[in-house]
Amino acid sequence: MTTDAAGHAGTAPLTQTWKWNSDAFAELHWLDRFGDQGWEIERVDRLARFVSHRPISGAQRWEYRRETVAVGGGREPAVGLAAEGWEPCGTWMRFRYFKRPKAAGIAPLDVLPPVPSRRVYWSRRFYLFIAIWLLSMTVGFTGLVMESSFGFFLLAALLFTVPAVAVQRHIRSKG
Repeated sequence: MTTDAAGHAGTAPLTQTWKWNSDAFAELHWLDRFGDQGWEIERVDRLARFVSHRPISGAQRWEYRRETVAVGGGREPAVGLAAEGWEPCGTWMRFRYFKRPKAAGIAPLDVLPPVPSRRVYWSRRFYLFIAIWLLSMTVGFTGLVMESSFGFFLLAALLFTVPAVAVQRHIRSKG
């Protein structure tokens, strides 16, 4: 979709707009890749999609970072990052996303790559995580249906522990 500077669809496209999403395992890779193609993240919408745009000519390259905010508040990452030129560009659950233009020595893009045809970028790790979680849930529900107390406790443990631990480990591994 193309829009003019005021955000209205028109005959003379000045800006390209694109919405896409990724899982937490791979999103930083994709943010870096698309930032190098001139895509600037405007916000994260309610469906967890990155709403991005770039001008038709003279697009600059962007870099992105993600910070995790502790449950119940804690230190807001935007305070320390503003001094380094980072500005907020979206929030999803506990994740805060920040952007800044790449170094001044990097020239704007003369030729833009085409708008990517895909809108969903899920990694193999994400599919593996979902498969293991679904298998675990099936085992837990089977035990519950068979009126096994083991099945009930397994289900309860898996429902709350496995996703939380997996996400937390991933966040810690990214530093």
